[in-house]
Amino acid sequence: MTTDATKGVNELDCDLSISEKASKLLEKNDIKLKQAENKKQYLPKGKYKVSVSVNIKTATSELEVK
Repeated sequence: MTTDATKGVNELDCDLSISEKASKLLEKNDIKLKQAENKKQYLPKGKYKVSVSVNIKTATSELEVK
């Protein structure tokens, strides 16, 4: 995912839904997914690494989906 940012504090909305391609990749690795009522699939529970890059600098943090 990419977005334009300006100097200062920026906010990005993300509903953690995943693409059909990502869904198939997870299912190939025996990770079971359920389709939500809105017909989307979401990241399964677990811990993930999130990276944000600006120019040549990158910040990485852990994201836990409960």
